[in-house]
Amino acid sequence: MYLVGHGVERDTDEAAMWLRKAAEQGDASAQFNLADLYWEGVRVSGNVEEAFRLFRGLAERGDVFAQFNVATLYQQGLDVEQDLQEAARWYREAATHGVVKAAYRLEWCTPAATEFHRTTSKRTRG
Repeated sequence: MYLVGHGVERDTDEAAMWLRKAAEQGDASAQFNLADLYWEGVRVSGNVEEAFRLFRGLAERGDVFAQFNVATLYQQGLDVEQDLQEAARWYREAATHGVVKAAYRLEWCTPAATEFHRTTSKRTRG
């Protein structure tokens, strides 16, 4: 509700508080949404380490979108040590379960490809 302003004024701090409470109770959807808020860092104070912890737990329990996000964090080395083998492992897992973009990203899991995409995306973002 608070996250998107459905029936109430949008308030990401309030949303984060409620998501945290639900996440602590094991609600997978709340864990994913809270991790997404932390990862983006735009709506609430960014905490990529906490996002990674939440995504990793969900990925290990089979959430294919969390698997994709874990792979991305490993591949890009965002607040976790870059590990292209782990990135490939998680992209492969997500791709096996139908995440087409993960199959594409498997090709990025070489040092040269990762550096190319990192420098290219910086140039296109301005």
